[in-house]
Amino acid sequence: MVRRRANLGRLAADLWPGPTSRFDLGNVLILDLMSGQLDRISDLALFGGSNALAVETAPSRWEILKAGHAELIAPARYRLTRLLRGQRGTEHAMGHPTPVGARAVLLNEALTPLPIPEADLGIPFNWRIGPARHPVSSETFAAFAFTPEGEGLPAILAGPCRPAMAPPACAGRSDDPLDAPLPRPRRRQLAGDRGAVGRRAGKL
Repeated sequence: MVRRRANLGRLAADLWPGPTSRFDLGNVLILDLMSGQLDRISDLALFGGSNALAVETAPSRWEILKAGHAELIAPARYRLTRLLRGQRGTEHAMGHPTPVGARAVLLNEALTPLPIPEADLGIPFNWRIGPARHPVSSETFAAFAFTPEGEGLPAILAGPCRPAMAPPACAGRSDDPLDAPLPRPRRRQLAGDRGAVGRRAGKL
């Protein structure tokens, strides 16, 4: 059951692609937020999952990112910087650019995780959504198809080993240390732990 409205917004300026696996310090995200608020947070809170949002870069295609710095520059308009881009397996979803007016939603406690086990990933579902006080067959319910894909589950693609790296990071390397791939750990949850798969599965 959904008990709160999601915090929605739209981009007030184009957002260009940026680096992943490190801070994007070159781009600025200008967001008009219809409800809720964003604050400047510490890196610890950022890595813990705060100030996360999903931006629709194309129809049914979303990039998940986080912002360490949030500045209110006009009523309900935020300037977001110190960005972490392509979170939870959405590196490929960055827009070129993501245009002004693109939809955005804050990924916070207002969202209700979907209870989807990993065994159900890739299986089409038919959903009906509507007021809890009405029967599912009511005209107040909307129907749509949804196939969870688990984009946050694939292993992180690590770069080649470099001689300057600590030995544990390059364990198992070949004769040529520049060609040996690093171990490929699975991606972690937005909040830093596994939690329910339904929270990361599929497209928003």
